[in-house]
Amino acid sequence: MQLETEIKYFKDIPTLLRSIRTVTPRMTDFHIHRHEDTPASHLKETSIFRSDVYAILYLEEGEAYYKIGLSDYHMKPGSFYFHSAYHLRYYQKLAKWKGYVVLFTESFMNRKVFVDIPKQFPFYKIDAEVLLYPKKSEINRIKYLLEELHYFYHSTEFNKEEILYHYLNLLLTYSKSIHTTFMNTKSINPLSKLTRLAKSFEMLLEEHFYQVANNQTDSIFAVSDFADQLSVTPNHLSDVVKSHFGKTPTQLIRERLILEAQALLKSTDMSISQVAYFLHFKDPSNFAKFFKSYTQKSPSQYKLER
Repeated sequence: MQLETEIKYFKDIPTLLRSIRTVTPRMTDFHIHRHEDTPASHLKETSIFRSDVYAILYLEEGEAYYKIGLSDYHMKPGSFYFHSAYHLRYYQKLAKWKGYVVLFTESFMNRKVFVDIPKQFPFYKIDAEVLLYPKKSEINRIKYLLEELHYFYHSTEFNKEEILYHYLNLLLTYSKSIHTTFMNTKSINPLSKLTRLAKSFEMLLEEHFYQVANNQTDSIFAVSDFADQLSVTPNHLSDVVKSHFGKTPTQLIRERLILEAQALLKSTDMSISQVAYFLHFKDPSNFAKFFKSYTQKSPSQYKLER
């Protein structure tokens, strides 16, 4: 089985912006720029990636395909959307963009008091609805807050970080109000019980590998672990997932494990043995056999490729 994609990791704002070949940030924990100010070098299409950076984006003009978390989106003028540190991301620019990008880190949000960002702002949850189309009056307020953030970001105000912090909280809180109204009024066709189970597995899978990538778990979950969390039998879960996705849970778990291995081999200075142990293989030789069975290449061959 040959996988054609890999996940890249960008751990901070400067690394993220440098990797997509766009503007250079003035700060390490907060950043804002206008889409129309991006240089010609800005990537028109990315690989799938993950970053520890949270984002707020407003597309006044332009068009793009996006993958955010577990969903695919077609962004059009008027799109107001969010990326979480939990989300896998990808974009393909289809038409020239105008609007704003806001980036911030967890440490910037927690400079005064601890904030559980996904809990406080539900559009940052891994399974969230991240795309909004605000009304004109709402857009006017959003643009005002973005313009103020942009102004103070480029200012020489003595206490500009404090000002940016408060304007960011205003923007997030106002966005939460729009999101709550949207979710309360959105007409959602009820999913079948089996479809809900398949989607719940997909969400848990992504959450688990986020924990793996951040060294927050001491094992790779098996099908039985996911089944226990979902209160079903492993056989029932396998049947439902295979029917919904065309692949068994075991296949999906292994594919995600390969994607994490590829990212670690290419995006970190870890040795092959360190990658193997990080991904909870007891023996690096078993990791090498597993990796080659999926990619047709040894970990050392893959690591040396450019």
